[in-house]
Amino acid sequence: MRRNTGQTKMNGRFYGAVVRVADLEKCRQFYRDVIGLGTPVVDSSFWVEFECPESRLIVALEQDPAAEKTTEKTRGSVGVCLETEDLAAFDRRLARHGIHTQRKARLPSGRPALFYLDPEGNPVIVVERGSLANSHGDG
Repeated sequence: MRRNTGQTKMNGRFYGAVVRVADLEKCRQFYRDVIGLGTPVVDSSFWVEFECPESRLIVALEQDPAAEKTTEKTRGSVGVCLETEDLAAFDRRLARHGIHTQRKARLPSGRPALFYLDPEGNPVIVVERGSLANSHGDG
């Protein structure tokens, strides 16, 4: 349940999220082809930016310079939450690419969600589109 905290609202809109990755090429392919975000709107050797068509929010992948010098991944730095019309069809799509659900849950809003990991171990949460007004349950 969302609450009005009475605080001043941000002047602007949320632009998107940046995911720091060690293997930019592998993650570019995952978000472009497996998740299905399509052709990046910005594509360089250190930054890849996808725009989600309906929301115009971006998912940006940033090459983590520190990760290049170590064998450690940036695992779990940030999660990306996406929305789909058909959660079961999305799950089947990822399964065809060898990506399996880490867990199934119902968000506090009541919407069903599936949790995956990208090639770097960052969470990708996919929720089924639906009216929050029609959602029920406390999670």
